[in-house]
Amino acid sequence: MTKRIQNRVAESRNTLPIMLIYGLLVWIASGVLQPFYPLESHGLTNFAWIQLLCFLLSAVLIMVMNNRYALIRIYSRSVSCAFILLSCMACFQFNSLAGGIISLCTVSLFVLLFQTFQDKESQGWVFYAFFCLGLASLIFIPILVYLPLMWLLMIFQLNSAGWRTIAASVIGVLTPYWLAGGVLVAMGNIELITEHFARMTDWQLTGDYRQLTINQMATLLLIVLFSVTGIIHYWRNKHADKIRTRVMYNCFIYTTLFTLALIAAAPVYYDELTHILIICVSPLVGHFVALTHTRLTNIAFIAGTAVTLLLTALNLWMPSLTF
Repeated sequence: MTKRIQNRVAESRNTLPIMLIYGLLVWIASGVLQPFYPLESHGLTNFAWIQLLCFLLSAVLIMVMNNRYALIRIYSRSVSCAFILLSCMACFQFNSLAGGIISLCTVSLFVLLFQTFQDKESQGWVFYAFFCLGLASLIFIPILVYLPLMWLLMIFQLNSAGWRTIAASVIGVLTPYWLAGGVLVAMGNIELITEHFARMTDWQLTGDYRQLTINQMATLLLIVLFSVTGIIHYWRNKHADKIRTRVMYNCFIYTTLFTLALIAAAPVYYDELTHILIICVSPLVGHFVALTHTRLTNIAFIAGTAVTLLLTALNLWMPSLTF
């Protein structure tokens, strides 16, 4: 079998270290690591080190997920590399602390939830998985709309739903609120609790895309193109994967489609939802790059990489384009 450029890149042991260096260089070039981004609400200076740490930990957890669950049936770090490439393309989100935490919690959710495959007595794994979802909701309350989707995935895909695991999921989601609520009560800031939950009913389903910049729209359209390509490729070639691997990719696909629907309905939440979207699309892109070998897919890989790098450069140097 002929090894084309895409296969050499996908199977190389040097690809991930090179991509990590590339990611760090993009972070430095974005300027968010410089002490010029103020946290106005706290009167502090934000060096974005927490966001960078969340980015690096997310990349490592995706690599762990790929290794533990064999998302790619050959040696390849293409899933982690796709995450780094897509995250750096959306470099205008680097200064979002909420986005970094959401990415880390989303990866952790999938890593833990996949451990429950065909195990209806996995209450512990379910608790920790949904604890991550509850933790993310402390920062971004609308993420709780993913709760029914996760239950459906447990029932129809992972086959791990039982009354004990469902109860564990509810307790897992509520635990961060019990902890945070205790702290707020001790501090005498009980009103913050009601204000937080009030945001859940204040969905801004405007569908008004004029609030998005050209950079954001271009980035989203490219991610959508990658997701459609990855989904079609996987549905056409899923017969070669094991049943457990198919289930996991189905979870990524359904979460991708659900997230795209949310972005379409509520573009005001673009920043937070795009972090979730990148997490789910990265395995689809990695699968496509690592396990296709035709001349056409090689051209698509080169073109897609070039466009991604070009858009990354545009997002770095022209961050203020608006409609």
